[in-house]
Amino acid sequence: MTISPLILIGHSNRVPGATITGGTWTGSRDLVKTRPTGTRLIATSNTLASTKLTLTWSRPQPFQMLLVAGHNGSRTGMMRWEAWEGSTQRHNGSWRDLKSAIASTADLPWYEYGLFTGKPSDDFYARYPSQVFEYLAAPTGADRIEIEFDDQANADPLSIGFIGLMQIWQPSVAPEWPVEVVPRTVSEVEVTEGDVELGVEGAPVRETRLRFSNLPEAEGLRLNRIQREMGELGELWLDIDPQALGAMTVYDRAMLCRQVQPEGVSFGEYWRASGARLFREVF
Repeated sequence: MTISPLILIGHSNRVPGATITGGTWTGSRDLVKTRPTGTRLIATSNTLASTKLTLTWSRPQPFQMLLVAGHNGSRTGMMRWEAWEGSTQRHNGSWRDLKSAIASTADLPWYEYGLFTGKPSDDFYARYPSQVFEYLAAPTGADRIEIEFDDQANADPLSIGFIGLMQIWQPSVAPEWPVEVVPRTVSEVEVTEGDVELGVEGAPVRETRLRFSNLPEAEGLRLNRIQREMGELGELWLDIDPQALGAMTVYDRAMLCRQVQPEGVSFGEYWRASGARLFREVF
């Protein structure tokens, strides 16, 4: 399956079943223990030098994408990964920015930090779980994944909140348009003993509801299987512009998320399927 401009959903993360070696990590904050808590429980490296992780399984695992989210990589940090099945290399990735540019050269406002690199100030990146991901043109399998980080200019030890090795699903029929992406701030007002109101702003998250209709029967069943497997706590990956055909950036178009109150899939005439999902970002 090649990647098309339609909605893309990543699911069935294989990392929780992996044995992870390499790197040095603080205490018990290893990468497996970050599941299934989104990006907030992090694994923290003890070294500022480059770090290489190896994920292994007893048998090959199916996948079509790799995701690293919730990291504290710097604007100059890089990452690359390789996939192996025994001694056969299935994927050899190139170096990727840990913090992607959001604009072309000189497209940011004048005097904006990073004007000529397309990377704005760190205040922008702080509003999103930093993420780097790559899709493969076709599904493959591997029993060993090697992920290398090079971020020696970072003043802090490398931290990682989430790693996902996932399968992907793209419906053959686009969801109903328009697709609305709604930013939400989870904020509270606290009142002190002196009746002073203090605003406590939570992490900003995004929500989007996708409504599918007229899906082939097999795709309706696939949507139901994803719901049954992931439930409301399992992390999914949602990309509403997989080929980046629009003006959306890595941070605007794609997010690690969960299904919230998912609706069942209904089948109508000729067994065409329909259903809706509300996806809420994990931060």
